[in-house]
Amino acid sequence: MRTLRYGPYRIVLDRGRDLSFPIDREGRTLAFSLPGAAFKTFEGGGFVGDVRRGGSCNVETLHLTPHGNGTHTECYGHVSGRRLFITDLQTDWMFPGVLASIDIEPGTAVTLDDLPEYAVQQLAQEEVKGLILHVRSLPRLPFDFSDYDAPYVEETLAAWLSGRVDHLLTNLPSLDHRTSTALAAHHAFLGRAPLRKTVTELLDIPADLSDGLYWTVIMTPAIATDAVPSRPVVYPMEVLGDEAV
Repeated sequence: MRTLRYGPYRIVLDRGRDLSFPIDREGRTLAFSLPGAAFKTFEGGGFVGDVRRGGSCNVETLHLTPHGNGTHTECYGHVSGRRLFITDLQTDWMFPGVLASIDIEPGTAVTLDDLPEYAVQQLAQEEVKGLILHVRSLPRLPFDFSDYDAPYVEETLAAWLSGRVDHLLTNLPSLDHRTSTALAAHHAFLGRAPLRKTVTELLDIPADLSDGLYWTVIMTPAIATDAVPSRPVVYPMEVLGDEAV
């Protein structure tokens, strides 16, 4: 078993789980009636970027709208007039995160009272830098949330979480209700420390993944924009026994 030690914890590297839903080639719309991703072979100057058509290599131009195409990570620039990009952030992309699962009715706000008590206790620990909010009652991806009345995060909860963690990840299509124009939860969470905070939405969380503490890694491409496709992967964190301390 491959492990790493982190303080009083053991990170189990052999049991990583990918929480992303890929931006695939099906042209899927997952939220907000945004167009699906498109992949186009580059052609120009006599070059064809398709080996099947005689080209020397494959070269594609991608057209993406991350908010509706798959798992994505946002920064404060998503809701601010300030041009702040993912590439500007000064944050830790690997951190201890708490996975907390809840069941809630469609169209209702997630509040602090909805969080499991163990998660609230874990979030009080200084080393914990992320919350992975799993709404089990949501349909699993692939699913088009465009006309679905999904739950959303209450502004007060978003502000409370922003005082405790830098990263909020969820399988919700958005922190805010799909009809919201104020985007109060986004502002409350991301605006507290714009260079450190991220929100990751449209996670695809395996049904058999248990709640608990995970070493969380958010992988993002270095693209100068406010929201990018991302691939969060989590690894179990186990408390070391006395013999290892």
